[in-house]
Amino acid sequence: MSNPVPPILKPIGLVADTPPPHTPLKNFLEERLRRTVDDQSCWIPARWHPIRRQLAYLERALFCLRRRKRYGAFVCIQQFIALYACYLARLMRLSIPPLFLQPLIYVPRPGFFGRAWRHFFARALAHPSLRIAFCHSQTEVESYQQLFPAAAGKFRHLPFTIDPLDPPSSPADPPYLFS
Repeated sequence: MSNPVPPILKPIGLVADTPPPHTPLKNFLEERLRRTVDDQSCWIPARWHPIRRQLAYLERALFCLRRRKRYGAFVCIQQFIALYACYLARLMRLSIPPLFLQPLIYVPRPGFFGRAWRHFFARALAHPSLRIAFCHSQTEVESYQQLFPAAAGKFRHLPFTIDPLDPPSSPADPPYLFS
């Protein structure tokens, strides 16, 4: 019987909704973390119907849960992959390796669906395996800390743009690039 691989030596799973390879990001993560990174991304086109896209995100989340013992951590470049993985792990009482989510965008919705939407985000973000949820702006970090106090320490601002040569004369509206 073989001994399990210590978590420090396990590779990191990179899971995204864009087609691989993600060579610059993979190389950056390998250099900074000194661990191998397995790119397990799958193309999920934006032109797909929203329900089909959400089902594809759910499949990627199940991929993370099925392979939770193989990887030491997951970097999810689509918020719903990480949120579904955390929510399902909470429902099934599974332990999963640390998850890092980038980017987090929460849009409040009205009515019953809005309350269910907020409950889903709150439960998933409060999962202990979700370590960091990167946001595009500092104002988003502050608003999410107020909306989700149980996960207030997990939100981090990620300077996501290439630094311009000259600073902008006025702030962007909205204050992030991708919405």
